Amino acid sequence: MFFLKEIKYFIIAIVLLVFVAVIGVVGVVYDNDGRDWLIGEAAKYVATQNGYKLEIEEINTAKIDNWQITKIVARKNGGYKIAADSIQIKWQFSNLLDGKVSVTKLSVLNVSINNKIVGNLTSAFDIENAWSGVFIDGSSEYKGNVDGMPLTVNLVGRGDVNNFSLDDLSLKTEQYGSMFITGSYQQKSMDFIIKASALPSNVISAAGWNVKPGKFTADLSIKGTVNKPLINGKLQFASQLSGKVQKMPLTVLSDISTNNGMLSIDTVFNKEKEKLGYVKVSLPIETYMNFNKVPADIPLKGEIVTDLDLVYLQIILDPDIHNIKGNLKADIKLNGSWKSPLIEGVVELKKGRYVNSKSGTVLNNINIKAKAENSRITIVNASARDGEDGKLTLSGMADWSNKLIAPVNFELKADKARILRRNDMEGVVSGSLALTGSFKELLLAGSLSVTPFTMTLDTLLTKDIPELKITEKYDGKPESNGAQPELSKFAPVINMDIVLIADNQAYLRGAGLDAELNGKIYIKGTLDDSQYSGSFKTVRGSYEVLGKKFTLQNGSVRFEGDTVSLLVPGVYVGKNAEIRAELSGTLEDLNLTLSSVPSMPQDEIVSNLLFGKSAQSISPLQAIKLANALRKLKGGGRELFNPVEAARKLIGVDNISVDSEQTENGQDVTVGVGKYVSEKVYIEVEKGSNPAQPLKGKIEAEILPNLNIESTTGENSGAGGVELQWKYDY
Repeated sequence: MFFLKEIKYFIIAIVLLVFVAVIGVVGVVYDNDGRDWLIGEAAKYVATQNGYKLEIEEINTAKIDNWQITKIVARKNGGYKIAADSIQIKWQFSNLLDGKVSVTKLSVLNVSINNKIVGNLTSAFDIENAWSGVFIDGSSEYKGNVDGMPLTVNLVGRGDVNNFSLDDLSLKTEQYGSMFITGSYQQKSMDFIIKASALPSNVISAAGWNVKPGKFTADLSIKGTVNKPLINGKLQFASQLSGKVQKMPLTVLSDISTNNGMLSIDTVFNKEKEKLGYVKVSLPIETYMNFNKVPADIPLKGEIVTDLDLVYLQIILDPDIHNIKGNLKADIKLNGSWKSPLIEGVVELKKGRYVNSKSGTVLNNINIKAKAENSRITIVNASARDGEDGKLTLSGMADWSNKLIAPVNFELKADKARILRRNDMEGVVSGSLALTGSFKELLLAGSLSVTPFTMTLDTLLTKDIPELKITEKYDGKPESNGAQPELSKFAPVINMDIVLIADNQAYLRGAGLDAELNGKIYIKGTLDDSQYSGSFKTVRGSYEVLGKKFTLQNGSVRFEGDTVSLLVPGVYVGKNAEIRAELSGTLEDLNLTLSSVPSMPQDEIVSNLLFGKSAQSISPLQAIKLANALRKLKGGGRELFNPVEAARKLIGVDNISVDSEQTENGQDVTVGVGKYVSEKVYIEVEKGSNPAQPLKGKIEAEILPNLNIESTTGENSGAGGVELQWKYDY
């Protein structure tokens, strides 16, 4: 540790200086005042060279074989300070390499360990045989603070490098917990006892080991030799898996024993008094302790047996996002070497369940069986259901024998799996993804069809109330303003080449918009630095402005990185003018632009939309409504409840439209309902409030990818028609 290194250098510097001074000066400088001065100056010089300012109150060398140095203080910039009440140095002329150094009340102030523990250290000790085989006898006390918790560490012991006794190594936290270590190391034989009682894990984390919050209890004995250790006892860790919402108690109890050179660790996982699973690990500890070849050749020999509830995987996950259940069983034997491991056994997961609260993903009936044989692991079967009709399956293998060009080859297939269930996004996925490559670099590639897919603007918008900026527009187009966790260095690089395809039943709804889209999104880059690009074009739809339905024209939604931008034009044909509304910008900054043919000022456009006539011809009450409408458009607003959208979901159709128009006979209201009866056939019916108008109907069917047929009826007193539509994407 840092402060021990500083003390060591300080003491060694003083002792060596004194010894050198004795050898060089004793025969020349006969009076003790000269010796005192020379030794003091030499010590200060060495301290300065190491960044310290040294102060010595008194040096007494009157007795040539017994020196006293009193009140020594060494300061470093930043307030760091080392001090000792006295240092006594003795040696024998008969053997200059034999001597003794006694230090009284050595103190080190403002000691920081890993920038987490700050405190002061005090020590008192004797160093015998100071110039040959060093033997230390003494005690130390460290008082500090870790995360606001008082901490005291005591050390009492004696010995040298080859033989030592530890009378007391204790760590105490006020009102929290403690740890004690006692024992000895004599003639290469160990005998230590380690006991801990409710020791907070943040004390261990502060020393440099990252441990999840909790408390440790231990009762361990370590005997034998370094090459043949005998470790026996129990170790317990108690914690809570806690997130923002839920908390779950966790107790991990390990029973550790050593027999015939094998170290066995039997671990049980408990939730309060309920046993949820266990893991058994057996390793040849003597083989590892005596191994002196290159690390890659370290032999593997052991066994892992487990029967575990997956709920405890949440130790390493965020329980507010991930919820995992299921029973995992494994019986695996390890052989070979660290470089070329050989694994035999089976891993099986039954009746698993996974819920991701962020994406809304729900997977039920997760069943996986994998078989390991020598240097290959193969998926025997793996499947999961989405809670409805969708299904996911996984197949493939991984081989680490270095005999295959692509040792990793897995395929994930999705069949109408409802992966996205968010408020702002829903999607059903079909298709396949392949993960292939080496253990250093992998490629995740494939195409997924997302049908149906719904994206809701109201919940995607980042602002509570998006501001719709109204500008007069007569010509041209408005400008559109658009405004990663690092993988472990040991994990392989995972490149991506994925295509998400939505060729029908893809909807963009909310903020008055109800549009059907088709298009593709490309996902490239790596898993920890993904890049998104692509676009969707409008197929049909409308959006509502001031109660009027605007028919969509050739609009688009583009994805580039984290930015989603829209350009959605629509047209409403009124009695006096054709009005064009254009919704454009990013999700963070949506703009609505109104224009008309013939061109009109903004208030005239809004008046025609509301009343079907000029602002000069409206009544005083209508003028108030016009002013409120202009203010709402300029300041933004959002419906708290959309009855049309609620009705669409209730009756299970894909589209509902409600339109109104001022006629000579009053207000005419038209209601339309549309639904896909299959993936390639769309039916829509429409009826107005005027009894004289017939029911209108429309059927669209995709014959070829670029060829549609459309049949309509009821346009003019029941008359209809048929037309072919050919499209080309460029």
